[in-house]
Amino acid sequence: MNNPEESIVKKKIYVIACAVLARDIKEVAHELGLALETKFLEAGLHENPHKLNTQVQEAVDRIDSNEDADRIIIGLRGLRQRHGGVDRPDRAPGASKSA
Repeated sequence: MNNPEESIVKKKIYVIACAVLARDIKEVAHELGLALETKFLEAGLHENPHKLNTQVQEAVDRIDSNEDADRIIIGLRGLRQRHGGVDRPDRAPGASKSA
């Protein structure tokens, strides 16, 4: 690696959100020139908190395994600590575990 640019790994911004928000998130990202990696979950999961938390945790775990995330943004209704929350092992100090 003689070229310093070869050692620079570009980190990604991931968004996990309800499919209902897909169009709006994509439109805003385009308008702002943001390159987002998105995972849209089926609408209505907020009515089944256990299933919601399970699917969000699985998505967070997959993103963490890539080791290329600068941040993960979660946009969902119904994700609460009282339902078990979602954890990211290396989250920033002071960051909330629930959305």
